[in-house]
Amino acid sequence: MLKQNKPKLIGFFDELVESLIPKTRSFYNQEEAKKLIVLFCYLFASLRNKFANSYKLDIGLYLALAGTSYRGIDILSNAELTVLSKTVLRYKQQIVENHFKKIYGLFIYI
Repeated sequence: MLKQNKPKLIGFFDELVESLIPKTRSFYNQEEAKKLIVLFCYLFASLRNKFANSYKLDIGLYLALAGTSYRGIDILSNAELTVLSKTVLRYKQQIVENHFKKIYGLFIYI
């Protein structure tokens, strides 16, 4: 199936394995590392799914928390790895507003 649809990807996994896994590892560790590479490929492919916005938002929030500039977040958004920085800011504002509403609601009943 890969040969018919995406011939440029033939050998891509082998190249990843050769470049990321040292030959000095034991056979067992090489096989385990291959599983991690497959997991990484699935993760990376899922980020390009339009239904993965929640995960992209989590990544954007983490990057903002880690001190990444909003321009940097927007660059990663162009690569479809995160949401726009505007979305991150809006979500952070919603968190603050919801927090104050919950706190206010708790004090009304006291």
